[in-house]
Amino acid sequence: MPKQTATNIVKSAERLLEQWSGGNWTCRCDPDFSADQCENCRLSDEICDVTQAYLAEHKADDDTPVTWEWLKAVSHDWIAKEIDGSFFGWASFFLVNDKDHQVRLDIVWDGSEYGVTDLVSLEKHNGDSQAVELVNSWVKTRGDVRRLCRALGIIMEERNAESEASE
Repeated sequence: MPKQTATNIVKSAERLLEQWSGGNWTCRCDPDFSADQCENCRLSDEICDVTQAYLAEHKADDDTPVTWEWLKAVSHDWIAKEIDGSFFGWASFFLVNDKDHQVRLDIVWDGSEYGVTDLVSLEKHNGDSQAVELVNSWVKTRGDVRRLCRALGIIMEERNAESEASE
């Protein structure tokens, strides 16, 4: 059996949905029944519902490694700095961003295999900030970033992520 990657599972779910959705088909079990009378056909409707829910939560590129370009495209703010000869990128995703206060998730990434995550609280009027490193929440893939943002209630805007990432 091939390795079950996010890409493979999403493709399987899409094929399953294509096979069973549509609604204008007759019962495959007994031609005398309509699809809504047959238990097997009602089960296939439930399979479609579960498949649609899965596809809404998972993207085909969830197992794709994070890149500078992708993080820059999907984050709410992006800052790049060189520190001691190493290049770092801060991708910020805001939980709160009003005139007085900011709470954000920062993914600090140096282009290696994973990015370190911090929750930061900033008082804008005086610049006081507090940061908490989210231990063991390092992100390696696009799916890791999406799941972390979803768990924190952050809405990611993947507006032009693919087009910007390919430029």
